[in-house]
Amino acid sequence: MFALDTTIRIIVDNNTLIDRYFYGEPAFSLYIESNGLKLLFDTGYSGILLENSSKMSVNLLGLDYIVISHGHIDHTGGLEALSRLFMEASSEGIPHKRPEIIAHPRAFFRKKLKNNLSIGSSAGLETLRGIFPVRLSKEPLKLGNFTFLGEIPSYFPFEAEKPMGYMKDTCWQEDYLLDDSAMAIETDSGLVIITGCSHRGICNITRHALNTAKQQYIADIIGGFHLIDASNDTILQTAQQLQAYAPECVHPCHCTGMKALLTLDSYVKVKESGVGLKLVY
Repeated sequence: MFALDTTIRIIVDNNTLIDRYFYGEPAFSLYIESNGLKLLFDTGYSGILLENSSKMSVNLLGLDYIVISHGHIDHTGGLEALSRLFMEASSEGIPHKRPEIIAHPRAFFRKKLKNNLSIGSSAGLETLRGIFPVRLSKEPLKLGNFTFLGEIPSYFPFEAEKPMGYMKDTCWQEDYLLDDSAMAIETDSGLVIITGCSHRGICNITRHALNTAKQQYIADIIGGFHLIDASNDTILQTAQQLQAYAPECVHPCHCTGMKALLTLDSYVKVKESGVGLKLVY
């Protein structure tokens, strides 16, 4: 039996809710409390998560986990600000936990676009390990009633793998974003699926979450669906497949795109998202 309430707050997103005086940026971060655990999913781009979380009375020094969806700067940029926050708390004797960073093994590889613009994490893995415990896994990880989904398989041809820039392992190679992962939360209301950008495909992610988690009823899907530049055909097939999964609602944000939002709304119940949104399950 899980906790009665799972609470999710959008800390960073492209949009902010009307009459809520928070900062927005083209990036993503969620704060989640469930079953006694406190988790940050992604960290935004610039560090505004510190100011937004403070306004929401969210104490980031109490985190148990920091989950990284993938290694792009708009999801990892806030790690530098978080590192300073925890380093200073330790130096000043301020009570805090040492949250464990959870990510795919490729999440902290160097990444760049064709024009050589760096788009990977500005916080290096060696530096992070000096401040936080770090666990890298291709396999799903169970964290209480949270599940980090690990590497996402390909199930649907319309979500064919496409490279986005390059990443460096032993040498530079096309980046198929194998590090792009997501998370599933088992709640009393059903399964809540959390995604950062869905580079691996939102339908692939949903299928993998259902295969991995104990629950089959989807209460919500929250995050970027990465349909902003998708073809009309891909958007339609995505909407139809999500309809087949019958989620109670979805909260697409960040990199989803207006054209996709309008199509999705004809197939599933789309709800407004933005910084300041609080969801309880």
